Amino acid sequence: MPAIVTVAALVVLSITLETYAEATEQLYNLEPKIRDTSLRVLFDHAYAGGFDGHFTAPKKLDTLRSALVEAINVVANDAVSDVLSTDIIRQ
Repeated sequence: MPAIVTVAALVVLSITLETYAEATEQLYNLEPKIRDTSLRVLFDHAYAGGFDGHFTAPKKLDTLRSALVEAINVVANDAVSDVLSTDIIRQ
């Protein structure tokens, strides 16, 4: 029997990918794959409790940022040097 998941909150996160100028077009072309990969990382982070409690604590955000960079670079051939959180809201 599948587990029942209850949604307790909604998190809205805006990110910006830091890259080299010559990789910009490549990233735009890969946008659907990058979004899919990012969502998978975000779901894993949520299931692990990353958005519980003090979800903006530096350690939690650093863990999320590192996981996003690593996963996106698999798709983007190491074109991303950092993921910048530009907005984060939990409702």
